[in-house]
Amino acid sequence: MGVLSNGQNLLKIPAYSQRVVKGIVFILAVLIDLYTKGRR
Repeated sequence: MGVLSNGQNLLKIPAYSQRVVKGIVFILAVLIDLYTKGRR
């Protein structure tokens, strides 16, 4: 998440958009984790 934040700051993305992107990445990470654990 730190790398993502730093990259977004370097690209001068507005703070609100940064939060939206971080939230989407977090939700995707949780969904992928649930999917991979369900396949075991």
